[in-house]
Amino acid sequence: QEAVGAVTCGTYLYADGEANVRLTVASDFVVDTLAQALGTQKVSFAYLASSSTSVVIPPEAVQAQDTNFTAAGRWSKLFGQRQECPPLPGVAPPLHVFHGLVVLQGPNYALAQMMRQWRAVLLHMGGFVVSTPVAPSCRTESVVHNKTMAVILEGMGHWPPMEAFDPDTARMAMFAILVSELTEHQPPKLASPMHLFSRKAFHSGGWRCPFDLSSLGVSTWVLGRVAPAKHPGRHVNQVKLPHQRRWRQCLQQQQQNST
Repeated sequence: QEAVGAVTCGTYLYADGEANVRLTVASDFVVDTLAQALGTQKVSFAYLASSSTSVVIPPEAVQAQDTNFTAAGRWSKLFGQRQECPPLPGVAPPLHVFHGLVVLQGPNYALAQMMRQWRAVLLHMGGFVVSTPVAPSCRTESVVHNKTMAVILEGMGHWPPMEAFDPDTARMAMFAILVSELTEHQPPKLASPMHLFSRKAFHSGGWRCPFDLSSLGVSTWVLGRVAPAKHPGRHVNQVKLPHQRRWRQCLQQQQQNST
């Protein structure tokens, strides 16, 4: 209250397992208390929404799924299950929901993330400025300390247009989005409160990927182990496995020796 000018409460928290839910409940109490004590003109709020949740996505992303599926090779279509984001029935204009929840991350992660999104929606509807864009898949310590998730991140680039980002890249991009949203000073008028997360999202390409992310888990892990792809474009149809490279090198050496 003593601060000169407006203040922002940023809630950037993570813990493993059920501690994540406990941490989210505690932070939610702080956020609710601040909102009631300071009001809409004094305080704004900031979150980072996970790309592994269910959110409303624009029609252009659904169209891109169709385009990318047509362009995908047969190996991609063999391993990946087609992503379906049909419009919600009886809703106009149409709303498409991306189903990004991943079983590997567990129920505690899903509950904690959805609790934060719910609070963000309530704050937005209460007249507060809220920055809560979807953040990209990123090689942060909270992710890569899980060995399975670390390998999966290295395999994401095999499924265009998905990409996992290094922390410095994601940090600067999300900071730019944060500044752009907080300087709006008034809550934006949205087609629905759920558009709060998608209007300036940095979603790692998952919304435009034609395959259900849950169906790619095992194959992405395998690709991440044998042929890490830091950037999109080297997808499953272009993989050169280590034994193939060794065979080619041996063949080239044999040709050199014979000349």
